Order: sequence, then C-alpha cells, then structure tokens
Amino acid sequence: MRSAIANHDFGEAFRLAKIHGNVSYAKISEAVGYKREHIGKMARQETDGTGVRPRITQFLKILEVVDGLRIPGRLAGLAPHPWELEQAAKTTQPEDLSTLIAQGGAGIWDIAETLRRTEMSSINSVALESIEDGIDQLARAYSYANADYLHERTRNGLHYVTKQLEGRVTLRQHRELLVDATWLFLLNACVQYDRGQREAANLSQAVALRIGEEAGHGEIKAWAWEIEAWFALTQSRWQDMLNAVEAGHMADQTHSVGVQLYAHKARAAALMGDAQLVRDSLDAGRARLD
Repeated sequence: MRSAIANHDFGEAFRLAKIHGNVSYAKISEAVGYKREHIGKMARQETDGTGVRPRITQFLKILEVVDGLRIPGRLAGLAPHPWELEQAAKTTQPEDLSTLIAQGGAGIWDIAETLRRTEMSSINSVALESIEDGIDQLARAYSYANADYLHERTRNGLHYVTKQLEGRVTLRQHRELLVDATWLFLLNACVQYDRGQREAANLSQAVALRIGEEAGHGEIKAWAWEIEAWFALTQSRWQDMLNAVEAGHMADQTHSVGVQLYAHKARAAALMGDAQLVRDSLDAGRARLD
C-alpha cells in the first residue's frame, strides 16, 4: 500500500483497500468523487488481459483522492493536510525564549511559535518576520546542507505555515503566509529533485506556480519557471527549457531570477552547439545583473 501511494498508483491502492480492508468501491467512490465504475477500472489488475489501467496524473485530482481517503501527505510526497495538522501532537514550549535560543535548542519554527504565543494572537508581525528569516536560512543552507536534513526542515516549515493559515489572520497576513509557503514549496522542489523524487518535485513546483499566480507574485512565478527550466535542462528537453525561460521572463523582469534564466538558456545553447545564442544569453544576463 505504501508503495502504491508513493507512486500515485491509486488504482492499486483502491484494490488493496478492498481486499485487505473490506472497503467497497462504492465507499471509495463516495470519498474521492469518482464514479464507482471508474474506480473499478482503475483497480483492475493489469494481468487480466484488459491492458494498462487508468492512472490519475492531474495534481488537483491527486489532492482530491489523498484528502478523500485521508492518506497522510508524507506518504504521497505532499505537504501535510489541514486535517493532519489538527491531529498533530502539541509540543511544550519553554517559557523563556531568550534562554531557549541561547541554549541552541530552538528551531526556527519553534521561535516563531513562541513569539506568536507571547503576543496572545493568531500571529503577529514579529512571528511573520521570524518565518521569513527561517526560510532565508534554509534557502542559504541549500548550497551545503544535507538534502535529507533540508527536506525534513522544509517540510516542518510547511507544516508550521499551514497551521498558521488555519488561524485568525488578516488578508495581508494571509497573503504573506501564502507567499512564505510558496517559497518553501520552491525549495522543497529543488531538494526533492536532488533526492531523485522527480514526481514529487514536479508537484511541488506546480503548487508554487499555482499559488504564485493566485497571489499575483511575479518573482515567485519566475522562480517556479526557473526550476522547471532546470528540470528540463538536466533532462535534455531543450524546447521545454526554452519555453520555461521565456515564461519566467514574462512573469518577472526586475529580480535576480532573470539572470539565472539567462544562464540556463546559455547552458542549453552551449549543449546544442549554438555559440551565438550562448553569447547573446550571457550578454543579456550581464545586462540584467548590472
């Protein structure tokens, strides 16, 4: 079951749930919003001579199935869901924050939580700044930190930020928290890709792009496209890489992400043997950097 969920082979998960959990396809259908007949087609064994069974590939549909069946997000390579956060065990926070920090026992998310509690409100500007500082630390650690460690810390960050989104926040705070979560999704996409979790990395990148679009955040959208360009570049998908670079430039033309996009284009041009495009891309990146 864990293998089926990790590979997003939900047809196999449905089949195993029926065989070993006595969960009918009708109940599964009601939970995930699919017709019972479609559930049956997805759950058939591929050895029965009827060909390859249907698979769920759209991100939103995957979320619907995972949520409907109450599958923990970590098993499917996703961030924790709201209902998971409600069940999460509460940890005891020391009274004196300064002592906690001095002793080195406070994680970046613990500090933000303690600051939030001292203000006796859902969240405050100091806690928001603490979250942003924590994300900045993780981003800077990417160049040298162990991928597994960074993956765990990033997921902890997503867990914490998602929890804050469930509380009472203003519209401005809600947008700031969404932006914070999106930066974490972008970092998580990089780390997941480094760990060989390509499908999970693609999902994280897609979530970041979607939230960036909904929040109207051009820089985030551009970085999401930069990550897509990097994925395509390392897989020798030249046209996909060039399309992602152009989409990134269209999303944002004022931040350093543009320099990285031009660098990717130069790399791809070099691998394709187009010397003129290499020079043009490097010149454009130099101009943006200036």
